[in-house]
Amino acid sequence: MASLDDQPNDHLTVIMRFLDGQSLKRCQRVSHRLARFAVIQWPETCALHTARLRNIETVVGDHLLFDRYPSIKACMVPGVTEILMGDVNVTDQEVCVMLTKCGPELLQLEFRHRRMRTPFQSLMNACKRLEVLKIRAYNCCFDEHGMIGVPIGASLKHLEFSSQPINDDTMLPLATSSPNLETLRLIENSDTITDRSLIPIFRGCRKLKSVSLTAYKGVTDLAYLQLAKSCPELVKLFAPIGDLLDPNNVLEHLGRGCPLLDQLNLSVGSRHSTRVVHPTPLTTHFPNLIVLILRWTGRTIDDELVRGLSQGCPKLERLLIPYSIVTDEALPSLLSLPLKYLGLSSTDVTERALEILGGLPSLVYLDLLGVELSPRACRMFRQLHPGVQLVSDDDTIV
Repeated sequence: MASLDDQPNDHLTVIMRFLDGQSLKRCQRVSHRLARFAVIQWPETCALHTARLRNIETVVGDHLLFDRYPSIKACMVPGVTEILMGDVNVTDQEVCVMLTKCGPELLQLEFRHRRMRTPFQSLMNACKRLEVLKIRAYNCCFDEHGMIGVPIGASLKHLEFSSQPINDDTMLPLATSSPNLETLRLIENSDTITDRSLIPIFRGCRKLKSVSLTAYKGVTDLAYLQLAKSCPELVKLFAPIGDLLDPNNVLEHLGRGCPLLDQLNLSVGSRHSTRVVHPTPLTTHFPNLIVLILRWTGRTIDDELVRGLSQGCPKLERLLIPYSIVTDEALPSLLSLPLKYLGLSSTDVTERALEILGGLPSLVYLDLLGVELSPRACRMFRQLHPGVQLVSDDDTIV
């Protein structure tokens, strides 16, 4: 079946004329080709929707956008509330001018793949109402000295740093400057974040609802215990717990202290880790859990845990437990759950799992990579359950 990206250029040009600014922004994120047509159409769309300019989320950062607008000042239409700054050929001074102009009304700011030499705090001085700040890059946006002292303001609700040279000194000001923070994402930060900054942040930002961490060597049980104690509104946690002294104690405190928690994504050491996760905390203290992902569990997740989930987590819709020692014997207990996504890759289940799991009425995705399945069994399953995407070794894309 032909996709939108397969359409000829003249067809795409006509289609783009019917889109508003919000839709054009979304097209820019689909593919490079659609982004090119969306940018070309942007000036005409703005002219046609002048009455709605204050509601348009303007994306700044495409090379063609700056070819179309030689000066960055041309992009500073009144009422801009969102800016994405990519790797474009503009100077730091022009960026500062733009933020000074748009800062008072700016609600969301994202830097992506851009090296900045201007001190970070000087860029933020004008952004008093900023609610969302995302700094993403495979190459760091700011050097280590530019990131020191990151206090944004009381309005900040979402903060994300990806592949940035941040450290405890960078993050500590958040504990006192951003009490309304709801989302904290620290991704791929080379283990530079420790308890020294996380414990004050969790203690000061009591409205946190989502926390994602990937660096964990300097984070101990104390940080997660503080999170459980101070953030009762937490609903999503993505964290590695492989180096914790007692991960089961941490899980028990999180379940009791964060009753609204419905998404739990935990990484427990490496594939060959000997760290043991007992089923009791997971199946007793998380009645509202909708998503449970346990990665690199060292093959300690067994049939006992799976059976307990059917009783302790009745709302579970997504369950991913790869590299576990779950067998066919535990699968019938899952039939009482409203599971939509189930991942059992590289587990000890057999071909019989297809027959059992076919009884899940809400299932739409089943991952059995690394499980010995015959092509005939997979083919029959797909014929009987056309609404389920089966991922297996014989055909990983269906």
